[in-house]
Amino acid sequence: MSATATIVLDRRKANKESKYPVKVRVIYDRSSRLYGTGHFLDDDEFEKARSSKSRGEWKDLRLELNRIEERATEIVNSTNQFSFDYFKRQFSKPTSNSKDLYSLFEDYIGSLRDEGRVGTATSYNDACKSFFRFKRRIKVDEITSSWLKRYEKWMLDQGRSLTTIGIYIRSLRTIYNLAVRRGIVANVDYPFGKYAYKIPKGANIKKALSAQEISKLVVFEPKNTGQERARDFFLISYYANGANLADLARLTFKDVDFDSEQLYFLRSKTRKTVENLKPIVVAIIPELRMLIEKWSNGMTKSSDFLFDILKPGMTEEEKRRRILDFNSNLNRRLKQIAKELGFKEHFSFYTARHSFATIMKRSGAPLAFISDSLGHQSLNTTENYLASFEKDQRRKYAEALTKLT
Repeated sequence: MSATATIVLDRRKANKESKYPVKVRVIYDRSSRLYGTGHFLDDDEFEKARSSKSRGEWKDLRLELNRIEERATEIVNSTNQFSFDYFKRQFSKPTSNSKDLYSLFEDYIGSLRDEGRVGTATSYNDACKSFFRFKRRIKVDEITSSWLKRYEKWMLDQGRSLTTIGIYIRSLRTIYNLAVRRGIVANVDYPFGKYAYKIPKGANIKKALSAQEISKLVVFEPKNTGQERARDFFLISYYANGANLADLARLTFKDVDFDSEQLYFLRSKTRKTVENLKPIVVAIIPELRMLIEKWSNGMTKSSDFLFDILKPGMTEEEKRRRILDFNSNLNRRLKQIAKELGFKEHFSFYTARHSFATIMKRSGAPLAFISDSLGHQSLNTTENYLASFEKDQRRKYAEALTKLT
């Protein structure tokens, strides 16, 4: 007779927070025993943690509980002479490198890659490499506010921006929180937060073209095919609600409905992490239709990619590399165009998204419409996004203070 191991919520006795211990139930020869996992949840939290539709921190916890269950199953299947004493000895052994920061990073990065979140996995991998260069060996419970301050200073001495430092440390915070949930480290001396280490935020001042500059770009005469492609794809993004290149590259013919003059797509950035994600709807104005017809593949299958950027059969990693290369090429050409047109501000493909948002705002479009068009999940996100566009407007109004006559 084989033993079985299952994650359960032990509802016999709640703790002071009215939460129950999450345990592994092992059944063998009609007898059962419970073994703690270090997690405590109420009924609703347990349901979220076990749901296949869980997102964010609940998804991380679901993956962690799955790993615990898998480990328990491996133990019960590892011997022909099973006993509860044997299971207890094996299950209570700490996993190798359980407190090692880089092992935790690698584990989490692996789960991201398994889910197809290649871009996020790459971002976490970059963060992991940075911390490894700062200190080759460190356990997660050695991370303190003072350690984080030393890392920040080291990064600044390397010439890295506060924006980059913030991105890396937010990744570290996710790994630390994962370690807390696993019971690897106590939450007593939490190194992040208001009264501990405060993660820096870069200025991240966004630049947008004015309506007049967009008009100059529309009538610009390209010097070669590369400039023509860069200008046209910038305008496609601008007309298509500021769609980023990853979303444009993944468009298929079935996403375009010329009869109703609408284009539909899901943002690549959130399609794997946000539940019940609404598609972004773009009105196909004549200018956008002309550019789509100009640069489309000309294929007929609805599943074919609309533009000749990605190829069928590519892996997610291959798609990501191709999009980065294509974006780099576009930005190189856009810099040439900016110089010829005399644009003073930083100008890249992503400026199209900023330009769409700020011109919509200045045209009087409701905030809710702009938020929906950008695919933001809340109006607060849109308000924060738009807040950095108005430097020139603030200066214009400030100059009025001197014009008193």
